[in-house]
Amino acid sequence: MSCSKENGLIKLRDNNSELLINSSDDFNSIRKLMIENEGEIKKLMILGSDPSKILSMVSNKSNIEKIHISSSNGPSIRISEFTNLQELLLYNERIDLNLVNDIQKLDISVLLVSEPKEKSEIDLLLKSMNGTSIKEFSCIRCDLDTLSHAFENNRKLRKLNLSDNNLKSFIVSDLSGLDSLELILSGNMLDTIEIKDQIKIQVLDLSYNRISSIPSNINQISQLEFLFINGNPIKDGYQYLLDLDDLFYVSVDDSIDNKIIESLKDSIKIVRKATEKIARIAC
Repeated sequence: MSCSKENGLIKLRDNNSELLINSSDDFNSIRKLMIENEGEIKKLMILGSDPSKILSMVSNKSNIEKIHISSSNGPSIRISEFTNLQELLLYNERIDLNLVNDIQKLDISVLLVSEPKEKSEIDLLLKSMNGTSIKEFSCIRCDLDTLSHAFENNRKLRKLNLSDNNLKSFIVSDLSGLDSLELILSGNMLDTIEIKDQIKIQVLDLSYNRISSIPSNINQISQLEFLFINGNPIKDGYQYLLDLDDLFYVSVDDSIDNKIIESLKDSIKIVRKATEKIARIAC
C-alpha cells in the first residue's frame, strides 16, 4: 500500500520503507500510517515536526534502522529503545542519547550551540563515543574546541568528520589502532600536525587551517593516499611528502611555487585549489 497526505506533509516512500514527516502536527494521520505499515517502515525522516512525540508513536522500535531529524521543536530525543538503529542524523536538535553502541553512522552536524548547557551536552555525547561500534561520525560546525581522546578506542571507526569547528590542536596519533581512516579536519584553527606514534589514515583533509609547515615525521602516517592541505600558509616541509609511500594525490594552493610542483609531480598527483575557502551561501 502507498499512502500520502494531499498536502504532501506526510509521505510513504521507497516501497513504504521510508516515512517522511514534513512540518506536520497531524499526529492522528501519522499514527495511523505507522500502524498500517508497522512491519515495513525502516527509516524515519522528521522535518520541522515534534520529533519526541513522533518517536514515541513507534510501537515496533526495533524495526527502525535509520532516523533523520531536522527540527528545533520538542524537548529531547530518546532513542534507547531503538535497538537496531544503524544511522542517526540530527540537525538543530538537542540530544539525550542513552544508546549509541549499535549505531553505525551518527551525524550531529549543524547542531547549533548557543548556550553552555547545549555545549556540555555535545561534550558528554563525544565522551560517550569512546569504545562504541560507530563507523562514521560527523560533527560539523558544532563549536568544538577540544576532543578529549573521544575516539581512541573506537576500533570500527572508518570516517571522522570534524570540519568547520574551532579545534586548535589535534594529536593524530590519538587515533592509533584504527585502520584505513578518513579524517576530515578542514576549516579549523590547527597550526601544526601533531604526530607522536604510527597511525593508519587513508584520507587526511587538513585544508583551510593555519598549518605553516609539514612535519618531518609525517611518514608516521601509513596508508595515506589522499592529502588535502590547500588553504594553509605552508612555507616548508613539502619534501617530506616524498617519504609517504602510498601517497598519490595532494591538493595545494593555486599560488604555490612552481618549483615545489616540479619536485613532487613525478611521484605524486598535485592538484591546485583555491587559497581562500569559498563562503557558503545561505539559500
